[in-house]
Amino acid sequence: MGSWPRVGRRLVIGALITAVCFSHISAPPFANAKAPAGIAAPFTETWQAIGGSALGAPVTPALELDGRLTQFFAYGALIESGTHSGVAERYPVGSALAEATHDPDRLVHGRRGGSSRASESFAEQPGNPYQTSLAISEGFERLGGAERFGEPISWPATVAGQQVQWFQYGRIEWSSRAEAGLPALVGWELARELGLPVAREVASVEAPPVEVVESPAVSRSGFAPDRIQIPSIGVDASIEQVGIVNGVMQTPADAWNVGWYQETSLAGGNGNAVFAAHRDWWSVGPVVFYRLGEVGIGETITLTGDGGETATYLVTEVYSVPANADFSPLISANGVDEITLITCSGTWDGAGYVDRLIVRGVLV
Repeated sequence: MGSWPRVGRRLVIGALITAVCFSHISAPPFANAKAPAGIAAPFTETWQAIGGSALGAPVTPALELDGRLTQFFAYGALIESGTHSGVAERYPVGSALAEATHDPDRLVHGRRGGSSRASESFAEQPGNPYQTSLAISEGFERLGGAERFGEPISWPATVAGQQVQWFQYGRIEWSSRAEAGLPALVGWELARELGLPVAREVASVEAPPVEVVESPAVSRSGFAPDRIQIPSIGVDASIEQVGIVNGVMQTPADAWNVGWYQETSLAGGNGNAVFAAHRDWWSVGPVVFYRLGEVGIGETITLTGDGGETATYLVTEVYSVPANADFSPLISANGVDEITLITCSGTWDGAGYVDRLIVRGVLV
């Protein structure tokens, strides 16, 4: 059955909450590859056909762009076809982002933010098509070639010590440190450029600079949550107060309850309110967080106190991490008033689930 994880004083967590993963189910119901939660129905089949590694996880909800339903992913975007209703096609995020970020006259937060440094790489030469360097070419073929990236729209350029080349649907970056061509998160970048509601974090990307406006601090004391509601998956559950005893993270005693870690934020308060619950349970089967992976970006989570207080959070991220990942950044406060839900996911290896599902949201 495995041991419960121990945590230090700073809540540094390894294999988080083994207890929520006890199961009698030998074959997980979602073992086959499928589009992750958060992908809008019109784009599911196209996402699968192109390949999950080529588009990555969704980083925005489905929204209208130029009159057509569009959804952005880590490495790209899909848009409803203008000629066939219900049919999706790839949106040229590489071309759109390159045009936006390489305009020398572009202003960002009142400052000139264009990139004349690489303007030469976009210069067309009649009769001489764009070519790639050996390093970029290796990465291009290894990562999927033209089927994934489309046609090149620039020459290779050296930017901040990296070789960079733009394509219709992406950008490849090569550095001597990594000694490999890697895809850039252009879908996420373009969504941010357009001011769209995006997932707060995607891998390890340095966010573009923003202008900080000082404002008076707002203090919210919050309240102890008594119930949690997630309408999209039919969750309306009681909340148990759980904690960390002798360095061990506790889990709900009732398989149908959701556990709130008292060491984290109060509901509706400043910081990160962290919850965990079981996905399934011995002799019971699917329980309270069984469908948590179906929650979509943009949907709501509501916490209620025993005095009728409410706090509503908007889902911004749905993703999985390995069970042995460092969970300390997930449960610590980072200046955002948010909620974090955790349960098990992935493959059942006979002793437990190999992944943990994370759902995060921001206070509305």
